[in-house]
Amino acid sequence: MINYPVKITSWSLDHQVGTKQYHFMKIETADGLALGITRWGKTGTFGQIAIEDGLAKKISPSLVKKENEKIKKGYFGVTSGPNSYKEFEVNTEVALSRALGPAMVRHLTGVNALALIGHSNDKTYNVFAELTKEKEEKDKRDAVARNQLLQAQHEQKAREQAAIEASNPDWGRF
Repeated sequence: MINYPVKITSWSLDHQVGTKQYHFMKIETADGLALGITRWGKTGTFGQIAIEDGLAKKISPSLVKKENEKIKKGYFGVTSGPNSYKEFEVNTEVALSRALGPAMVRHLTGVNALALIGHSNDKTYNVFAELTKEKEEKDKRDAVARNQLLQAQHEQKAREQAAIEASNPDWGRF
């Protein structure tokens, strides 16, 4: 179980060209555990994500170090809008899920990151874990069906080609 209140701090950097973004988030529990989340990619996409867990006092310097590296590479801080610096506390599971947003919650539960700060017995976590498992199973079924369809199409083309070759006695003579 997560020890509430949970303090969430987030901020973003935009690249000077305007096509890339770098997002930082620290989720810190009342007992001093934290997740440090960095997310980067092209503007307008969810992008890639890296998660670091540990004591809050070790996560903060790690995020600041990464931020300084990005500033040296042409990124600058976002000062207004939805990606500007935000800091707030949440006191319930529902508020935490809302604060993180559905895409981040799905990702964090998919890689079991919320369990690292005490979320493993949580009802919400279990629901998201089930949904993630169901989606993975559906994706596997879809991939198998897609492969079977492609195989059938390939075999049909091979039969058609064989019929063309068989109907022409001069096939392959030139």
